[in-house]
Amino acid sequence: MTKTAGVLFFALAAITLALAISNYTGQFVSAAEIAQKYKDTGITTTDLRFAMGISFLVEILVAVTVLIVGILAVAIMFPTSSGNIDHAGRTSTATALAQEKLEEIRNTLFDSITGGSDNPSGYSRVWTVSDEGSYPFRLRRVTVTVSWSSGLGRPHSVTLETLIAENKI
Repeated sequence: MTKTAGVLFFALAAITLALAISNYTGQFVSAAEIAQKYKDTGITTTDLRFAMGISFLVEILVAVTVLIVGILAVAIMFPTSSGNIDHAGRTSTATALAQEKLEEIRNTLFDSITGGSDNPSGYSRVWTVSDEGSYPFRLRRVTVTVSWSSGLGRPHSVTLETLIAENKI
């Protein structure tokens, strides 16, 4: 190790110690004060100021790196968040369509309830009806499934089911 590199290394160590002391005590220690303390080692005020500048530059580079990593992490989350918001909106619409059909079927005469399908605004809605129980406790199980495809072509669906009593007790 050359004498200059050794002096710079020692100067950086002294500055790090001074910064640690200043952070601990709340008092700043100047390059001149450090040079006075270590005058027997051959370190000059200019060496210490140069080392302090390098130390400051390293701190700035570390801070910028941390900032860039944080910004990139947030930027990466935007497409995922956007996709999740779109999926939540479509799921909410599909649930509303299924509830709407169930309400419509509940308001139909018991003997007129039948299965079917339709395609409201980009969704596929299918409802099936099955008989359960016997008189006087006849029930019809109604299942409504609303399906759609995501932007990537993946299928999604929402299914709601209810029982309707003949006598609406």
